[in-house]
Amino acid sequence: MLQQFNINQLLTEVNAYNEIKRDFIAPSPLARVEDDGRTLTLKRDSEGVVDHMTAPMTDNFMRQVCTWADLPLKYLDTMQERGRGELVARNLNSWLDNVGKRGSENRLFRGYDGMLNCEDELRQFRSFHSDKYRVFDNFDLLDGINPVLQRLNDEVGGIKIESCGLTDKRMYLKIVFPQIEGEVAKNDIVQSGVVISNSETGQGAISVKPLIFRLVCLNGMVLPDRGTRSTHLGKAGQEGEMVYECDTMDALHEALKLQLRDHVAECADTAVFENSLTRMRALASSDEAVDPDATLEKVAKKYVLTEVETKSAKKSLWGSGDFTAWGFLNAVTNVANDHSNYDRASDLERIGGRILDLRTTEWNELAQAA
Repeated sequence: MLQQFNINQLLTEVNAYNEIKRDFIAPSPLARVEDDGRTLTLKRDSEGVVDHMTAPMTDNFMRQVCTWADLPLKYLDTMQERGRGELVARNLNSWLDNVGKRGSENRLFRGYDGMLNCEDELRQFRSFHSDKYRVFDNFDLLDGINPVLQRLNDEVGGIKIESCGLTDKRMYLKIVFPQIEGEVAKNDIVQSGVVISNSETGQGAISVKPLIFRLVCLNGMVLPDRGTRSTHLGKAGQEGEMVYECDTMDALHEALKLQLRDHVAECADTAVFENSLTRMRALASSDEAVDPDATLEKVAKKYVLTEVETKSAKKSLWGSGDFTAWGFLNAVTNVANDHSNYDRASDLERIGGRILDLRTTEWNELAQAA
C-alpha cells in the first residue's frame, strides 16, 4: 500500500479496499495450506466440492496462525527461507485440523478479492482471528467521525488535516485545531489536535488520542494514557461469508461511532490542552543535560530507538541547542518528520508523549548521564 495521502486520496483508497474485502467464518479444518507454503484454500464444507477462496497468505496472516497454534514463527521462517513449502503446509495443516484446547474451531478469515481502483487485482488472506472478532473497518471509522469533525470545524474555528496514512498495519488520521494553541516558550507555539487510528487486521485497537502539534519544526506528539482504545472483540459470528448489512452489526457499529464522537470531542477540550501545556512548560524549564550525547544514548536505550533514528535525533538536538527535557522530546519527534515508514513515525510521536510524562526525578537521572 501507499503510505501517506491527502484526505481525498485516503477516502478514495479506503472506499476501494472496502469494496473488495471478503470475510469468512469457518471451522479451521476447512482451511488447507497448499504445498508452496504460501497459498491457502478455504473450502465451503468437508466435501470440498466448492471453494470459498484460494489466495496467498500475507506475513501477518501466517504470524497470527502461528500465534494461535503456538508455533515458533522463526521455525516457519526458516522453512520458507530454505524452500521447504511442503513442510510449512504439513505443519500448519496439522494444527488447523486439530483444534484441541484452543476453544471453538470457528475462525474469522479476512481477505481481499477483486479489482482495486479498477487497475490492479488484489487477492489475499490478510488476517486470521477468533470468530468473536468485531469487524470495525476504516470505512466505518471514517463514516463515524465525519459528523463530529464537521461540528468541531464550526465550534473551534476550523480544523486542519495535518496528515493521514494507510499502511499494511493501520490507518491514521492526524487532525489539528489551529485556534487552540499556546506558547511553551518564547515563539515556541503548539496547537491542540487528535490522532485517530485503526487496524482492520488485529494489529492494534481502535484508538483516539490527543495530539500536540509544534509549529516551529512541524513536530507531532501523541499523548499517552489519554483518550480511548477499543478492542475488536464482540459476540461470536455465524459460520459462512460475512454479510455487512445485518441489523446486529449495524447496531455494534453505531455504538462504536458514538464512542468515537465523544472522545474526538474531548480532544478539542481547552482544559485538557492547558494541562498538557503546563507540563510542556515544565519540561522547557527543566535542568539541561550535563553530557547531551550520553543522555541521548540513555534516551535511545530507554525508548528503543534504532541507530539511524538516534543519529537523526542527535543531529536535531544539536541543531536546536536545547538540552532540556523539552529539547530531547522534540529531537525524538523530529525524527518522525522524515521517516520513510509511517507506522514507525507514528510510534516516535507516541514516544514523544511518553517523554512528556517523565517524572522530574526520571529526567534528572537521564540529564546526569555521563
